[in-house]
Amino acid sequence: MIIARRVPYFPLALLASIILGLVMGSAFPQRTQAANNWYLWAHIPVGASSQTVYMNCGWHGRCDTPNETAGNALDWDETDEYVYFAGAAQWDNWYVTNAAYVELSYSPTATCSRTRAAIYNWYTDTLLATEYFTHTWQYSGYYYIQMYAYSTPYGVRSGAGVVTNPELSTCPWTGTHVHTDGTGFDATNTSSFPSWGTCNWHHCEDYSNGTWVYYEDWTY
Repeated sequence: MIIARRVPYFPLALLASIILGLVMGSAFPQRTQAANNWYLWAHIPVGASSQTVYMNCGWHGRCDTPNETAGNALDWDETDEYVYFAGAAQWDNWYVTNAAYVELSYSPTATCSRTRAAIYNWYTDTLLATEYFTHTWQYSGYYYIQMYAYSTPYGVRSGAGVVTNPELSTCPWTGTHVHTDGTGFDATNTSSFPSWGTCNWHHCEDYSNGTWVYYEDWTY
C-alpha cells in the first residue's frame, strides 16, 4: 500500500496504466517485499515542460575566469523567479510505489542564500544524497516532496525556492542565476566542462546518458 505521510503535495492524476499499477501494487505489503534495486536522478529544475533555461556554465567547481575548476556544479538562469526540484525514480518492479522523499530547508552558506534539498529513502529514512540551490530562498509552503518509482523513470517537479534578487550583501557572486551542486550522489556527468548553451526540458532530463543529472542507486 502506498503510504501518505509528511508530504503535503501529491500528483493530481495518473495515467490509466499507472492507476492499475497502484491498485495491483496495494495488494502487496511494501515493507516485507524482497530486496529490489532502486535508481534516482536529480537534474536541472526546468519547471514546466515548455520552459527553457540558459546554461551559464556546465559542470564546474568555479566558473569565474581565469579561475575555472572542474567539479559537480551547474550554473543556469531561471526564466522566472521560481526554482523547482526536479528528478525521477525507478525500481525493478512493474507497479508504482513510494521511493523517496525530499526535505526542503533554508541552508545558507557563510555568505550567500541557499536552499537545501535532502533526499531520503522512504522506507528507512536514510539520507541518500543532497542537492543545493545557491542564490535562492526556500519557497514558502513547500517542505516535503514525494518521489514515486516505476519500472521506467517516474518524474516529479515541485517548487523548491525563489531566486534571490538582490542577493545577500555578503555574497561575492554577481548576476541573477542559480548555482546547483550535490553531495552524496553515486555519479555525475562531469565530462562536459566547460559547457554553455540552451538546456531544454528533454535535454535536462536525459537519463539515458546523464547529460545534466545527478545519479543515485540503492537496494532495499
